[in-house]
Amino acid sequence: MLQATLESTADGILVVDLEGNIVSHNRHFEEMWHLPTSLIAANNDAAGRGRLIAHVRDQLVNPQLFVDGIQDRYAEPESDSFDVLILKDGHVLERYSIPLRLNGRSVGRVWSFRDVTARRRAECVQEAVYRISHTAHTADNLLQLLRAIHEIVGELMPAKNFYVSLYNAENDRLEFPYFVDEYDTARDIPPRKLRKGLTEYVLRTGQPLLATPEVYEQLVAAGEAELIGAPSIDWLGVPLKVKDRTIGVVVTQTYSQGVRYGEGERDILTFVSSQMAMAIERKRVEDAWREQSELLQRIVDNIPVMLVFLDDQGRIQWGNREWTRTLGYDIADASTRDIFAELYPDPGERQRLRDSIGAPVGQWTDFRTRTRHGTTLDTIWANAPLTGGGWLAIGMDVTDRKRAEERYRSFIAQSSEGVSRLEIDPPVPISLPEEEQIDRLYAGARIAECNDAMARMYGYEEARDLVGTALASLHNVTDPANREQIRAFLRAGYRVSDSETREHDREGRPRVFLNNVVGFVEDGHLVRVWGTQRDVTAQRHLEEQFRQSQKMEAVGQLAGGIAHDFNNLLTAILGNTQLLLRDLPPGDSKRGDVEEIRKASERAASLTRQLLAYSRRQMLQPEVLDLNVVVAEMDKMLRRLIGEHIALAAVLAPDLGRVRADPNQIEQVIVNLAVNARDAMPEG
Repeated sequence: MLQATLESTADGILVVDLEGNIVSHNRHFEEMWHLPTSLIAANNDAAGRGRLIAHVRDQLVNPQLFVDGIQDRYAEPESDSFDVLILKDGHVLERYSIPLRLNGRSVGRVWSFRDVTARRRAECVQEAVYRISHTAHTADNLLQLLRAIHEIVGELMPAKNFYVSLYNAENDRLEFPYFVDEYDTARDIPPRKLRKGLTEYVLRTGQPLLATPEVYEQLVAAGEAELIGAPSIDWLGVPLKVKDRTIGVVVTQTYSQGVRYGEGERDILTFVSSQMAMAIERKRVEDAWREQSELLQRIVDNIPVMLVFLDDQGRIQWGNREWTRTLGYDIADASTRDIFAELYPDPGERQRLRDSIGAPVGQWTDFRTRTRHGTTLDTIWANAPLTGGGWLAIGMDVTDRKRAEERYRSFIAQSSEGVSRLEIDPPVPISLPEEEQIDRLYAGARIAECNDAMARMYGYEEARDLVGTALASLHNVTDPANREQIRAFLRAGYRVSDSETREHDREGRPRVFLNNVVGFVEDGHLVRVWGTQRDVTAQRHLEEQFRQSQKMEAVGQLAGGIAHDFNNLLTAILGNTQLLLRDLPPGDSKRGDVEEIRKASERAASLTRQLLAYSRRQMLQPEVLDLNVVVAEMDKMLRRLIGEHIALAAVLAPDLGRVRADPNQIEQVIVNLAVNARDAMPEG
């Protein structure tokens, strides 16, 4: 009956007499301590009891505490006692010892051993969850949090080799913010692309994995995993989940056969993983927020723009370093004095500033602002409403820029070159075909700004007279050269240098300009064009005259060469004619024909002299001349020279005196006068 009662309890029961001999025990006692029957049976003497105690001691984490407890109980046989025993395999036993009394006296002792491993583990796990949550609030950063988590997990299970991997969805990589391993000793593991490691397997499946050597081989055979890092005995990984999203994996692994993982360790790590995931996510968000805040603070402190917070009443609540540096005031000044009265002593300017608070976002207003040191600055300000009320004012010191603009505009105004800005409305999409871009440019481009020098090129007195004029009103739109110039502008990336355009002024007179132009493209559209130009009309006319004179010189040289050779032939003809006339008697019928040959040859010789004079090859031979005769003899040649579309009228002076000059030079002067007159009226 007594033995049946002992076997019915879940505790391990051992009953001994006063000498320590085993009187009775149950099966649970044997199983708790892994006792063979032979060892219990040999407990009838001191040696047997010593072997039994040694067997128990070998299983305890702190065996001396257990031995001291036994000795204390035998020294005080009437006392009760309680201990907690921790076994090397992780089990936890509560040990109770009470005296066994019979008829009021102690006859032995009852030892009761209760396995509270599950309860104690649950308590430890619950405490670990609380500690993780607490650490999430107290840790300064993510690394400090993960280091504390490692320590907490290590108190629940063997976790000498421990790491946390987090998934970065933005670049599809695994990051390792915490990594401790006795073989892979590198602490800073660089992020890596996803591969077929066990970490990726847990991340992909979202399920815990206890990869014993057998399970690992199965995963490798199935193509689900590959070895990354040092090979372990047991590899335990649990997904870190926040709601339904897996943010990473927590892993612990062993390299020794003496330390193995089972379902208990898997359940412990799984249980605490939820709190770990929330703590890690929170700390990551805090770290990211802190980094962004620090970055924003650095930007605010170093940006070369004044920033000021205004409350609903328009009072300054905060200003950045640039505001203090530029104006010389700090926030204390703003709260203790009438800061706006000092910054804007003119009442009108001060009222204009207050009226600008609440203006549409992006609208900039110019002000004259006086600093604490008395310097007056040109500033521009804009403001934007804040969600919680009040305004953010944004300001810039544009004093230097305005001075530079004034110097630039003064330079432009005094420049002899034309300077202009074209605005294009509507802007031209640069994705359109070239011809359509050209047509739209002509249709929408107007002069928005220019200097007086440019206005004068088009026949206007001042720049304001030219502003607003359409490009198509100035260009000869149908001139292929102009369209080709714009086509080159498009192909060169909306800029061109030393490009000629043929235009006309307000009177319709043709002009030639040499241009340097650059276009501005915004959001895929050509919106404006800046350019300079020089009027080269006179230069091009002179170049054309020079080219014409070169042509005339070439013609003259050609004519001189021909005339020289022809004159040699005429000399022979005239000489032979003179011989024939000498041999023919007067009245001979043939003399008339020979006379005609002589006259024709003399006329040809006169024409040859004119050609030689035109080519300037004849030596000067001054003689007394009748200019009326010279002009009359050149009439036919001049008509052929100036063209049939120009009328030539020779008005001779009957009372003109004679002159002494080289007839060829006089003839050249007359030719030059005729040619210049022809060039002055090219249309006839």
